[in-house]
Amino acid sequence: MNRTLHRSLRLDRGCLSRIAVSGGSLFICSLVAVILIARSAVAVPVEFSGQYTLSAVVIPVSATLLGGTWIGTPAEFIYPRLGIESSLDLTASTGNWCLHANSAMNFTGFERLILDAGLCVGAITLKPELWWAVPYETVIDDDSIVNSLVIQPGDMLFVKARMSFDFELGGVRFSDLLMIEDVRFPDPADEFTGSTYDVQSQSFHVGNILRLSVEPYPGVLLTSVTNMCAVAGSNDVKGWSASGSVSRAATLCDDSSWFNETISLSGLQYCGIPFWFSLSVDPFTSPILTLSGGGSFSGFGDLELSGGFSFFPLELSGFSFSGTWCDQIQLSVSLTEGFEFSSASMSSTATVQIGTMIGTISSSASYSATSGLTGAGFAASVRQGAFSGGISVAIATESGNLVVSSVSPRLLFIAPPVSVSTTLMFTQSKLSRVVLTVGVIF
Repeated sequence: MNRTLHRSLRLDRGCLSRIAVSGGSLFICSLVAVILIARSAVAVPVEFSGQYTLSAVVIPVSATLLGGTWIGTPAEFIYPRLGIESSLDLTASTGNWCLHANSAMNFTGFERLILDAGLCVGAITLKPELWWAVPYETVIDDDSIVNSLVIQPGDMLFVKARMSFDFELGGVRFSDLLMIEDVRFPDPADEFTGSTYDVQSQSFHVGNILRLSVEPYPGVLLTSVTNMCAVAGSNDVKGWSASGSVSRAATLCDDSSWFNETISLSGLQYCGIPFWFSLSVDPFTSPILTLSGGGSFSGFGDLELSGGFSFFPLELSGFSFSGTWCDQIQLSVSLTEGFEFSSASMSSTATVQIGTMIGTISSSASYSATSGLTGAGFAASVRQGAFSGGISVAIATESGNLVVSSVSPRLLFIAPPVSVSTTLMFTQSKLSRVVLTVGVIF
């Protein structure tokens, strides 16, 4: 974040003008596209669909002794911590367009407002998006509970505009994502280092992700992904995310870290063994070139091997293999650059049907060469008509011993258009959370 702020201060007037014009144009185009698609609903029949959800979270907090001393141990009488979130997801569609809106509120007021639209014009698909959100941060409060706080003054701010283009020409598939984002907007999952965040604190930059794909031979796919001031991950707002975002560390006016190219070739076969290659080019970082690849061996339980190495400097980047047996058990193992065991994970799922009752059992575990068994989980559920229920158990390592960290039973009832679910979470010594969710699907 500090590096981004420092770079922002060094932007010359020409650079600021280019960013302002590009970002302003994208915002105006996105806004106009959303308005035009919305206005077209006046002349044609419109179908509405969506879901309204109201969730209440209750966290029992232990007793406080006379004098304000919090003892932190289970007590017969407690007082609850309460949280409520109301969300609305609405879609209006007809013909070759649709308009989508998502919003949420809680005790603090509005959280977000997301507007996006989809429009097919011949072979071209357009999707403009506009995001507004209130800045939040994650903290640990006085009761040792993870909490979300509004960053003052708590205004609903414009965060980003995105425009997606998707079309095919001459056998080449073009997908482009153009974005303008506030790269300083606080990550709701982190603790914010400042005291306030308002319009004056915002800093907008432009990024683009261009994806080209072509099938030079039946079953073989060649893909090129070009990132310009952008990354594949998401810069989230509270309760909402989307893949692709403007890099917080790069600007069009800086010579470093603004360009990355990845070329992938998949669907190749040799002696009946499918394999793939991926070449990443980043001229402003080290290594400049990184080649990775892998192959699948269906004769060995759908085993897939992958690994990679860089050219400049020439070095290995680790290897891994994963496999699936009987469509129920998945195993993944990672090796270090020296081909030594690093970590492994396993998961399995089985479904059993007895008459009209369907049961599902699943389990997972992870193991590290340095820490041993780092965690495990078990879940079981049963569905019968409109009712379904289940339980999940999480196992963790504490002081070298395996302990049950949480047990969560769940009950769900669905009678369209209404659904009701209740989830409890027990830790080692007490009930730690109750979640009640009521939804209406229309």
